[in-house]
Formats: sequence, structure tokens, C-alpha cells
Amino acid sequence: MSTRSSIAVQKSDGTVEAVYCHFDGYLDGVGATLKKSFATQELAEGLVALGDLSSVMSAENLGEVKAYSRDLGEPFEDVAPRKYSDMDEYYARVGSDIGDNGYRYIFSGGKWLAWGPYGKCYYGALNDT
Repeated sequence: MSTRSSIAVQKSDGTVEAVYCHFDGYLDGVGATLKKSFATQELAEGLVALGDLSSVMSAENLGEVKAYSRDLGEPFEDVAPRKYSDMDEYYARVGSDIGDNGYRYIFSGGKWLAWGPYGKCYYGALNDT
């Protein structure tokens, strides 16, 4: 069984890009790795640019990430990041686009923000803990 999540980044123009991650989406898994290894805008954007992810392990670099296209041979157009015009559209559509049953992480304003399963529990900024 897996704990799914979505990983998103808000870009400087206000748009949002998001991907699906299949394994270890809980706070001590993907959440801890995002906080430790992808704590800048550049690193967050680079991670999301890979498209949907199988896993994001405790990583020091992108080589530790398993991406469906880069590493598992899926066509990139099938796993490319979903694009949203702004945060409102992201919040409104991410559940139906990626799945509403996992954790949600978004890098915005220099911080990773986290929500629990189904987007119902806001955990706040991971960088503050």
C-alpha cells in the first residue's frame, strides 16, 4: 500500500505546477525530504519539472528521485506537470486532477506548505518546524 501525495510549486508569475507522487507521501516521508533537500524555489521547480513521481526518497540530489518518465519510461506527455493559472485554480482542481486522497505539498513564498489527506488538515509551513 502507498501513501500518495501531490507536490506543487507556485512560480514567480503566480502560476502553479503540480505533480503526483505515489509512495511515502506522509509528513515524515515526502514532507521531510522536501524540507531537507528541495528547500529553494529552484530545487522545487526542478523537482516538479520531472513530471509525476514514483518516489522521493531522502535525497541529496535529483538522482535519488524516481520519476515515471525519466526513470520508468512513461511518455512525458502522460505524466507532465499540471498547470494552474493561480492558487485558487490549483486548490479548486488539484483533487480531481491528481487525486484527493493524499497529502498535498506546495512550495510558495519560500516555504513548503503541507495539508493532510483530502486537504482537510492544514499543517502549516514545513520550514518552520
